[in-house]
Formats: sequence, structure tokens, C-alpha cells
Amino acid sequence: MILQIIALTWEDLSMEWHSLCGYDDVSVYDGQKADAAHLLHRACGDSLPQPLKSYTNNMFIEFITDDDLGYGGFKVSYKFVDMPSK
Repeated sequence: MILQIIALTWEDLSMEWHSLCGYDDVSVYDGQKADAAHLLHRACGDSLPQPLKSYTNNMFIEFITDDDLGYGGFKVSYKFVDMPSK
């Protein structure tokens, strides 16, 4: 049996920047919902984060905005890849 993981790649990120991502942010979790999953990354601003991997075969993405300034948002792509052998 081949186990697979989810690999997420950031293609675009354009949001209001704040040192604590206090205005707009996109958070990616390893799991099915934010309150029961491990936070993989929280992003804001315009610097593309490193690719992310989920080992639970689930990813939850949450986008929050304060509806103040308008930016382009974010774009990600994902694929299922074979889990590396030990």
C-alpha cells in the first residue's frame, strides 16, 4: 500500500501586511478543521511561503480579511504525492 501526502505550493500572495498578520491572513492547517488541527503556516503580505505538506491526508485553509484595504488575495495549488519511504 502506498501512502500519500498533500503537497501545497504557493503561487501568489498579495495581502495587507502586519507583523502579526492582524488584518488579513491565510492559515493552512494539517487536518480537517482549524480547531482540531495543527497550524502549518499563517501568511500575510506578499512574500511567498515555502511549500507545505500534510501528513494527515487533509488540509484546511482559512482566509480572514478585515474588509479595509483591497489586495489580490492568494493562489495555491496542491497535489497528492507518495510518502517518502523510511
